[in-house]
Amino acid sequence: AVSALILSSNANKRRRYSLFALCALSGTAVIFLQRDLGTLLIFTVIAVGMLFCSGVSKKLWAIGILISPAVFYGVWRFIFNDDQRARIISSVDPSLDPYGTGFQQISAKNAIAGGGFTGRLFGERGSFVYVSSAHNDFLLSFIAQLFGSIGIFAVCLLLSFLIARAAPRRNDSGYMYYIKAGAFIMFGSQAIINTAMNLSVFPVIGIPLPFISAGGTAMISAFVTLGLISLSEENETKPITGII
Repeated sequence: AVSALILSSNANKRRRYSLFALCALSGTAVIFLQRDLGTLLIFTVIAVGMLFCSGVSKKLWAIGILISPAVFYGVWRFIFNDDQRARIISSVDPSLDPYGTGFQQISAKNAIAGGGFTGRLFGERGSFVYVSSAHNDFLLSFIAQLFGSIGIFAVCLLLSFLIARAAPRRNDSGYMYYIKAGAFIMFGSQAIINTAMNLSVFPVIGIPLPFISAGGTAMISAFVTLGLISLSEENETKPITGII
């Protein structure tokens, strides 16, 4: 909400982007101190996405792309610990450590494959595959095992409706446009990354499935965000531009 307020203000571009960068870096620092890699990634994706929606110049994008390899190397070398590096490497080939860092993704893939089209609950019966963190990060694979492809399709349909509901529209005012843009990016990136984790094409970094995975903080954040984007244009809180 603060970032939306800054980007929708009447201040000149340099001041807006400077305040936005200060806000984003402050949030990043707090999350980094908590060592929450998943939240840090989502926060970064939201910040970059909101910058894109604000129409930032191509020159800044070019600079960001040029320095990104150095940033990635610095994060890999000095920020990630050994366990986080191992998780990233195991996402490429979980069989390298099948009883360690690759166990969750291997069991998730086996659960999805075992569910088939109709799932174990209504279709062909068989022994259930144990899914680690089935209530949280890997709930999607547990749903696939119970309800098969039909269950996955139902979940994807519900999430698609939610993400589409959050998408910004041309007739939105500046403040509401950025609120919706941030919500759209947050829900979309969480859904994509969590699905990729279950399919072993992305490292296990603790990204929940919006409104489906268990988790107090994540659930509260999702409902607060949904409440913000549900505000009608008539009752929308107008940004206070005089303080910027």
